[in-house]
Amino acid sequence: MRYLFLLICCQYGLAQDTLVDSFSDGNMTIALEWKSDTSSFIVNNLFQLQLQAEPNMSPQQLFIHSEIVDTGQWSFFHEMLFNPSGQNYTEVVLINPDTLFGNTQKFSLELGRLQDKITVQAFNNGVSTLIFESDQTIFTGNTNKIWCKVTHLEGVWSIDYTLDSLNWISLPSFTYSTQATSTFGIICHYTSSRKDKFIFDDIVISGYPFQDIYPPYLVSDSVLDYSNIQLIFSEPIDSMSVLLNSNIFFEHTASVVSQLKWITKSILQLTVDTLNYNTPYRLHINSITDLNSNAITDTSLFYYFQHVFPYDLEVTELMIDPSPPVYLPEVEYIELKNSAAYPINLNTCLVQVGDKYYNLPTYTLLPEELAVIYPSSARLLIDSTAKTLFLPTSFSLPNTNGLIQILDSGFQTIHSVHYSNSWYNNPNKQDGGWSIEQTYLHYPCLQGINWQASSNTNGGSPGEYQNKYSPYFNLNKLQPTGFAHSDTSLLLRFPYSILGKNFLNPDYYTSNIELKSITKINAFELEITFKVPLANQTVYTIELSDQLQPCFTIDWKTIYFGLTSKPQNGVLVSSEILFDTDGDHSEFIEYKNISSSNLDIYDFALNVIKDSTESTINCSNTHQIIPPGAYLILAKNLEHIFFYYNKFPGAVYIEIDNWISLDDKSGEIHLLNRSHEIIDSSCYNALWHSIDLESVENVSLEKIELTYPPCYSTSWASASEPEGFATPGFVNSQHLQFTTQSTPIKSFSPNNDGINDLWIYTMYFSSPENKVDASVYDLNGYKQFTYSTGLLAGTSHTFIWNGQSDNGDILPIGTYIFAIRNRTHNTIDKFAISITDE
Repeated sequence: MRYLFLLICCQYGLAQDTLVDSFSDGNMTIALEWKSDTSSFIVNNLFQLQLQAEPNMSPQQLFIHSEIVDTGQWSFFHEMLFNPSGQNYTEVVLINPDTLFGNTQKFSLELGRLQDKITVQAFNNGVSTLIFESDQTIFTGNTNKIWCKVTHLEGVWSIDYTLDSLNWISLPSFTYSTQATSTFGIICHYTSSRKDKFIFDDIVISGYPFQDIYPPYLVSDSVLDYSNIQLIFSEPIDSMSVLLNSNIFFEHTASVVSQLKWITKSILQLTVDTLNYNTPYRLHINSITDLNSNAITDTSLFYYFQHVFPYDLEVTELMIDPSPPVYLPEVEYIELKNSAAYPINLNTCLVQVGDKYYNLPTYTLLPEELAVIYPSSARLLIDSTAKTLFLPTSFSLPNTNGLIQILDSGFQTIHSVHYSNSWYNNPNKQDGGWSIEQTYLHYPCLQGINWQASSNTNGGSPGEYQNKYSPYFNLNKLQPTGFAHSDTSLLLRFPYSILGKNFLNPDYYTSNIELKSITKINAFELEITFKVPLANQTVYTIELSDQLQPCFTIDWKTIYFGLTSKPQNGVLVSSEILFDTDGDHSEFIEYKNISSSNLDIYDFALNVIKDSTESTINCSNTHQIIPPGAYLILAKNLEHIFFYYNKFPGAVYIEIDNWISLDDKSGEIHLLNRSHEIIDSSCYNALWHSIDLESVENVSLEKIELTYPPCYSTSWASASEPEGFATPGFVNSQHLQFTTQSTPIKSFSPNNDGINDLWIYTMYFSSPENKVDASVYDLNGYKQFTYSTGLLAGTSHTFIWNGQSDNGDILPIGTYIFAIRNRTHNTIDKFAISITDE
């Protein structure tokens, strides 16, 4: 035994230690110094340690300093003067590294807690794990005595006990690795009636302190967020051995560990700078040591922070109606494309179909690679390839319209497609068997204007490129619209999907009313709330920063908005009509808001009557404000409008998708509200144009005064040549400028040059209802033009002559007499007028 003892001493470098307390001295601090709840324990008359606590102080504990763990043995006597339960039981803490006997880390023997058995629990960071449980019940009486001995040798634990001090029973041994300990103790768990029913005696602990000869190792690592990584080691680490970016560092990268934070002695948190998403990183750990200078084995960790940005993964083709099939299997599918420069792990994404969500299968989609997603029910119909993927469940794509979105694991939208069967753009292919696909790549945010039926003769091209890379034109015409749907909020609608958090930042918006917040309604709509209510009859503006862009670059236009009123008769009046055009010009109708209220184009419809036929169409299915005094231009093609004419700020230009072509001779036009009540009526006729014109093609008719009756030839005039024969969005070139008094002009030149083309005179009468005859005579007394016969005028009337004769010819240069006879008052006024060429 001497040689064996020497061998053990050499192994541990320390002598065996023994701690004994039989309480025969009647004291808890002489043999061993017990700490903690000492006032709740006494040494009774039998020289035993006994709980003597207050009723409501459970649990109560005692502990002593002990570093014994290796080749150790713990023995004690214990008596419970009750039948134990889950509330009344004893816990003997064999190992606890906390010098204050905390509950975070400990290894405990429990007597009677679970079904009157002996159990062993290990606590790690406060979480308990059941290590061992005796097969049979042990504590079954109203009084239970036990002599217990626990032994630990080279990681193997054994428990022996006797209930009569003579007949010992050995329980099956078990393994559990341990490290250093600082305290040993007892904990009494009790209800009020058991406050003095725990007795202990003959506590003996012998063995050796823990001698660490094993290196630490990494138990686990976890990514807390984009810039923080947590490392958990198998044991406490010497923090002085951890050198920033020396023995914990990233390989071949500019990324650095900028901060080390010890959560506990064995848990280290790293803060990392300049990490990029979707880039592989390798973290090296070497040369760090535990508290006993044991160095860790060199360790390498691989990190890949997957983050799929908007439009990096997109839907490029959809088979929404496979029946009847062309040459493809009769099954729906969704084609995906990796548009990013990095591989995408599809299992980090979801696909949303309507209101249902599906996890994508595990598959790495390489840059520019396509993958086709099929429902699980299609497995027997589809030949599996590397780019053929099946969802674990089936999905169903509506045939007429639906929503498909690709989402990341945080449910942020990557791509949104709100499709419709109108996207086929081919009535011969929308009855089934043909897919729809993106027409132009690199414009994934565009919706229907960038989709069409597949041109592949099979009916679709799943997994194959059919799209174009050429640029898509006319993007700047795709402007958002704003609609104030309450007095404190604006609904901003985009004709394409808007993704990314920048659109929710108020700093990227400029407005003449202070913004409060921005909320995303869906991929196409934002709600902007204001700090103060909108005022009536006020026009507000909002402008978007150039830093806000969809999937293409766009020059944002100012958005006008405000509280609007339901349109009543006369709030918009016709002002100009271009009805006879060639293929390069666009037909249009111009109105002016003569009310004091904001109007909304959404509220209006256009009714056109020609050749005894009548057609009605809504002016717009989106909202756009028409401010007081603004001109509204309804056009067939705005590109042609802006090519030939100036675009005027403040005017509202609306392109009507299904424009009703105007007759190039004559017609009748009604502006309606959505209830089909008439707001304005107007007429036009090619014969009302100036006869000075060689051709009236591409020449508009302008109303010379907005209040004039709209279906009289004298209310209209041809737009002047210097203004390009039309003025959409601006004051008419033939617009009259009235003053409070009118003096007859002496000469005019009716040559349609926009300068002094008309003779205008306003006559005022002393009473209403004046019957007036008016004619033009040459100097020989012959009548050349009849203005009116028995015209019933009011208190005033404006006479307008364009220099024409009754035959419709422009009269020669010379002097003429304009005679006005008032039958009511029997007066005659005559004015000499010269027609010139200047």
